[in-house]
Amino acid sequence: MKWLKDFWIMDLKITSEKIANPLLVDLLKKLTDSFNRMGREFYVIGATARDIIIGQLADITSGRKTRDLDIAIAIPEWSVFDEIKEVLIADGFKKSRHMHQRFYYDDYELDIVPYGVAKEDDNIYWPPEEEIAMSVKGFDEVLSDAITVNVDDEFDIKIASLHGLFLLKFNAWLDRNIQTSKDAEDMSFILSNYFIANLDRGIHPEVYDWERFDEYTVGGYWLAHDLLSLLNKEQVAYYKDCIEKELEKGDGSRLFNQIIEHSHGLAYETVKDAWQTIADVFQKAIEDEND
Repeated sequence: MKWLKDFWIMDLKITSEKIANPLLVDLLKKLTDSFNRMGREFYVIGATARDIIIGQLADITSGRKTRDLDIAIAIPEWSVFDEIKEVLIADGFKKSRHMHQRFYYDDYELDIVPYGVAKEDDNIYWPPEEEIAMSVKGFDEVLSDAITVNVDDEFDIKIASLHGLFLLKFNAWLDRNIQTSKDAEDMSFILSNYFIANLDRGIHPEVYDWERFDEYTVGGYWLAHDLLSLLNKEQVAYYKDCIEKELEKGDGSRLFNQIIEHSHGLAYETVKDAWQTIADVFQKAIEDEND
């Protein structure tokens, strides 16, 4: 079963001026047209989804600008991906010769993740050799909770929710934290802005009675409750255990150290408290479910 969720924004209306990137708006419009003609949907994930939501709700921009767009598509078999590839090429996209998921549109890199063909280990294996694996753990849960964003009253896109993006980033961090710290940095950016981005929802007012009120930790508390809407009991227990392993490492935690390294003025105790809060919310949810 899944826990019932508190009210969450199910759609947004924004202007292209708010996105402040004409080429990105053109790319999103082009993709929408191509996928609509195919009768298929795509979901914006990654940094673009994060920046659209936080930019709209908190009027804050990320310090890391990208010229890439990540989208996810649910397909039943690989032949559908080949059909989509041919349509996009006919519509002016260029296909990378070396990277299976990579397309180009002007100055943008477009990565398409076909999560619908994942195997039991939550990986997709690119044909024909199936030697290259890509983790899509959490995609089904996150994209079932996607937000619809209307741009300029002209076209709609579906994007992953902010808490959904956090979950995808946590899965990515678990998979590749030795190779890169950018997933830890992205999770911290979401935590830093989750309170402001969700302030108007009026959820969990008990936080205002906390003796030590901190927006970063409150963001973790609210985010953890939102994550409960996506996860079943076994999944909650899994992520709680992953967090507790980092908490047990103390100041030797790679996760906490990567966050602190890329977050100016953020203290170790603040980072630890936020993640402890997430683990505590998960633990209470498990206990309540067992009662």
